[in-house]
Amino acid sequence: MCRLVAAAEEVAGDYYDVIPLSDGRLALAVADVSGHGLGPSLIMAAARAMLHVLTGHAPSRDRF
Repeated sequence: MCRLVAAAEEVAGDYYDVIPLSDGRLALAVADVSGHGLGPSLIMAAARAMLHVLTGHAPSRDRF
């Protein structure tokens, strides 16, 4: 699977992600928060973080 992420000049609440699950399957997440700007972007960032924690795909502390 391949994906391209291009840099944006504005922030918005659009989100997509492919998350590997522990049993070898892939989870596809697609979401949109109404509006544009910092508020919707922060809501989407929080939702992304929660999704990664719930699927067990949260970044390890060793990466930082």
